[in-house]
Amino acid sequence: MDTLQALLARAADEPIMVVLILLAASLVAVPIFQRFGLGAVLGYLGAGLVIGPLTGLVSDVASIATVAEFGVVLFLFIIGLELKPSTLWSLRRSIFGSGGGQMVGSTALLFVAGWAFGLSWQAALIAAWALALSSTAIALAILNEKRERETPHGRASFGILLFQDLTVVPLLAIASFLAPLGAGGMGLADAGIAVAAVALLVVLGRFAINPLFNMLARTKVREIMTAGALLIVLGAAFLMDQANLSTALGALIAGVMLSESDFRHQLEADIEPFRGLLMGLFFLTVGLSIDLDVLIGSFGLIVAVTLGGVAIKFAVTYTFERFMGQTHACSAKAAAYVCQFGEFGFVVFGVALAGGLIDGTLSSVLASSVALSMALTPVILNVTYKLTSGQKAETMEEDYASADARVLIIGFGRFGQFVSQTLLSGGERVTVIDLDPNRIREAKRFKARIYYGDGTRLDILAAAGIARAEALVVATDDRETTTRIVAAVREAYPNLPIFARAYDRGHALALYRIGAEATVRETYHSSLEMGRQVLMGLGHSEAEADDRVGDVRARDMKRLAIQAKEGIMAGMDLIYSNGMTPGKPAQDTMPSPVPEPLSGNEGEAEALSEATEALTKDTKDPT
Repeated sequence: MDTLQALLARAADEPIMVVLILLAASLVAVPIFQRFGLGAVLGYLGAGLVIGPLTGLVSDVASIATVAEFGVVLFLFIIGLELKPSTLWSLRRSIFGSGGGQMVGSTALLFVAGWAFGLSWQAALIAAWALALSSTAIALAILNEKRERETPHGRASFGILLFQDLTVVPLLAIASFLAPLGAGGMGLADAGIAVAAVALLVVLGRFAINPLFNMLARTKVREIMTAGALLIVLGAAFLMDQANLSTALGALIAGVMLSESDFRHQLEADIEPFRGLLMGLFFLTVGLSIDLDVLIGSFGLIVAVTLGGVAIKFAVTYTFERFMGQTHACSAKAAAYVCQFGEFGFVVFGVALAGGLIDGTLSSVLASSVALSMALTPVILNVTYKLTSGQKAETMEEDYASADARVLIIGFGRFGQFVSQTLLSGGERVTVIDLDPNRIREAKRFKARIYYGDGTRLDILAAAGIARAEALVVATDDRETTTRIVAAVREAYPNLPIFARAYDRGHALALYRIGAEATVRETYHSSLEMGRQVLMGLGHSEAEADDRVGDVRARDMKRLAIQAKEGIMAGMDLIYSNGMTPGKPAQDTMPSPVPEPLSGNEGEAEALSEATEALTKDTKDPT
């Protein structure tokens, strides 16, 4: 028995064996936790606890944590890619209202609690501020897993988390006045360096990154684009780390700087595989880092700190969300997402320990409380959801016996309604399904027959007659839902023509790649019609306005077909330019000559036909 244990211990020290153990533990634990509705995050935490503190199979936590931290970095970069400056501005109320209130209120109450239990005011302040921070990685990972980022409580939670990240610099600056400068604090000079590093990152992101990717795109080598993406993310993280700031903050800023770039979708696709794997590794290391000796020896104190701190943060967040006008359910869910302690607490407690503000025992207790609160997050969320839901989401009994039309439409919002009207005017029979009971009841007022059903489920589609249909229209308003439906239907019904609503150009290209017959971007035709109306309002004849719209449409389709083969920056010569000279007023610049429209030379119908044929052929080519 001793020999077997020795062999296992020696094997566990081999890097390849460590990797095998981590993968095996994840493959076993995550499906089990998912099966019981506890979520993947808690599965990773549980797996780390078992293979680390409980069995000792993996002991070199520091080496693993160094790699795992990149999971958080890549995760925050992808979040930043989705945050256009306009989106951040729309969240300003959540960021500075709810976020500011939550941070100030939580820090104040936690400070009073720490001081009352005998901590010095310096130690109480640092500990309270650190515990007031939440785990961005865990909260956003669960929000994404539940697809609730754009819900009211999702946006509120994100605003709070973003404000917390912004307080990292002041926290380290204050620590400099409480701890000796040589022991990990941040002096005024260091604070100036931190601000300068952020400014440098913003300038580079604004003026250097897009030209870099333009150059890389011209090589037409995909792995070079991936290498460039990783260089940007890790470079930004390194710059922030050298300035004593959060590496995740650097990745977030880099993502925001690229959020309006033409390469945003390409970057997201390249980074996503690395992000998912490393995020799982990060949660594993949290479980690995739990100190069982401290956990057992100071179990009562750790539980008290964890439950008391979580309760304080929950109450403060809920109160401020209600003050900001949110509903009871939204406020409670937002509070549940941010009531745990954050991973940045590990860093702060290390600085405080090095500076002599807290002792080793207190540092271990606080670190264990952070890990325990992270592990409790999925449980708190499950309880909160059950208590606030009141009742299950409304469903409707449905009979698809008469659903045998030639065209099946999924989604009956403002987009799907006009699609169905057009088809009905042509004498076609249509079957429409939607998941919103209120919308279905509203449709009945206008004598429309809509079936209740989840369009992402193949069994529902089969019951609705998809096997007999000659065309499928996916008119759902969520990008991920649309993509999931198209992919599933194309695999199950390879010969069925699929016509899909696309969010934007990148989404349209993605839908073509997975098998859509044709796509229509949400604002495409309405914006063309607006341009036509403006031309006529400026004195152009109706025939000329129609020709110009046809020309733009033909050029756009040609460009889309080229982009499907060569990348998002291809086909630039097909775009009209206003010909303005940088730095000169518009009135001092002669307009560019107006080219002959494509529709006049080749014929719009022929151009559209050729482009569509090339697009569907090239995007469906597996090579």
